[in-house]
Amino acid sequence: MENPSLLRPGHYACVVDLLSCSGHFLQAERFLEELPFDPRVGFWKALLGGCQTHSNTELVELAARKILALDPKDVSSYVMLSNAHSATGRWESVSMIRRENREKRMKRVPGSSWIEVKNNIHFFVNGDKRHIQSDEIYTVLTSCIQHLKDITSAFSVAGS
Repeated sequence: MENPSLLRPGHYACVVDLLSCSGHFLQAERFLEELPFDPRVGFWKALLGGCQTHSNTELVELAARKILALDPKDVSSYVMLSNAHSATGRWESVSMIRRENREKRMKRVPGSSWIEVKNNIHFFVNGDKRHIQSDEIYTVLTSCIQHLKDITSAFSVAGS
């Protein structure tokens, strides 16, 4: 990188996400250890998400411990941890996490995102169709999903 001062924490988090989602866990873990600052919750969530996708229970536990130490009230981390355990059939752990959530009266918060277009911020909540352009948005999303399915299908046929 020519000018390291242009790098922001979000850039580093993207690298962690890319490494973990592609299954390069040792590199992701090493990258986290070598950061020029202490990684916050988002970094560990990126690692946790990749571990969940690839059923890497060892790193799931590490990422979950880090997340819960940094923010013990972060409901989404408990959900991700529960999902990771259920993906590997660790039902006792799933039950324990869910019981803990109930005891702490923790509620799931719907996923959300936003995008800025021409200096206007558009905010979206999972499942909410109140946006003025929701019909067009869902049409494009449906088209993108179908395109991804077609590509995935083509790759699996080619790899047979």
